[in-house]
Amino acid sequence: MSTSPAFENLVGRLGNLTADQQAILDQLRKELNDEGWFVADRHDDASLLRFLRARKFDLVKAKEMLNAAEKWRKSFNVDDIAKSVGRHTMQTLATPR
Repeated sequence: MSTSPAFENLVGRLGNLTADQQAILDQLRKELNDEGWFVADRHDDASLLRFLRARKFDLVKAKEMLNAAEKWRKSFNVDDIAKSVGRHTMQTLATPR
């Protein structure tokens, strides 16, 4: 049975990873956890895969990018702002008009 061409174009996305990509995703999650950067609420597989795809599954570069994003979140108190404003309001503000 062959895979549809549309699904083949989604390689590297959740539910359609090669064995190598899955291993890199697992390693990224493990390293983030070991180094204290892993935040379960934000670092689900889909989110981690965005960073991995952005760096063509280069583990070192993806981790650097994710750590830079986390440092940015911390420097601008994004988590505190999100808590004080509320999730619904944040989603409303982020929706293009």
